[in-house]
Amino acid sequence: MPLLHIKTFLTMGHLIGLTIGLGGATILDIIMLRLGVQGRAIQQNDANLVALVSKLVTWALVALWVSGIGFEIQYWFVSPEIMANPKVYAKLAIVVILTVNGMVLHSRVLPIVYRRVGQPLFDGLHGRELNLMLSCGTISMFSWYIPFFLGIAREMNFVVPASYILAAYAAIVLGTISLAVSLAPIAIRFATSRRAAQSSLWRVAPSAATPAVADHGEAFPAALQPHALALHAHVMTLKDNVDLQTAWQAWQRIVDAAPEILRGPGKPSTVTSLPAQHAHDHAHDHAHDAPRVRVSA
Repeated sequence: MPLLHIKTFLTMGHLIGLTIGLGGATILDIIMLRLGVQGRAIQQNDANLVALVSKLVTWALVALWVSGIGFEIQYWFVSPEIMANPKVYAKLAIVVILTVNGMVLHSRVLPIVYRRVGQPLFDGLHGRELNLMLSCGTISMFSWYIPFFLGIAREMNFVVPASYILAAYAAIVLGTISLAVSLAPIAIRFATSRRAAQSSLWRVAPSAATPAVADHGEAFPAALQPHALALHAHVMTLKDNVDLQTAWQAWQRIVDAAPEILRGPGKPSTVTSLPAQHAHDHAHDHAHDAPRVRVSA
């Protein structure tokens, strides 16, 4: 059995680092874009996912550096002509930018995400912080995808100067950052209006009856008003993670259980639960529809 060449292991490590890093960076960009466009409050699970994926991307970048340096050492001693390829230096420069950008992400951007758990990502965010997030996200995305493209575009070997590649890279990154910064206010306004429209469906006034009981003319128990407001605040936080039908059914079950909570042992219930009220209405309607039989003596 022939011995495996060291280049095989370098290639494997390079591909693993590229796959995990490129995929993880894409997932991070999608998560951040989704949080920004939806305008919902950041949950602790979101922050934990961002932290996990960012660590994977960091280790993937380390794998790229280790395998890339191994390639350079091998080329220097085995195939020195490859070192004359301008594409190699363009890739190296972009990976250096990617590394510096990753340091900024971990030190400046990710703490913003962790700090805003429980509130929307862009609400009340300073313009400088917003621009920093957009710039770092854009640089990260293109600094992963362009080296990936250069690695498979063998037609560019020894043909395109490194300065042309870096100029195209800079133009793409700066153009995308400008576009993102200009469109960010529009996206934030859209997210704010969308959240306001959703909030109107869940608004509970302290003096108003709940919709489930108001349909039957029952006043909402005053003793449950603080609980209703607390539940409303909780639902407002979770409404984007729970579908409307499930949340509404949960609310009805709480309203149905309210009379049993209030009356205590040995006390008559003052509020009719929904299932019982529906059963009573159903029986009453059928009583009117039943045929009358006249009995003569």
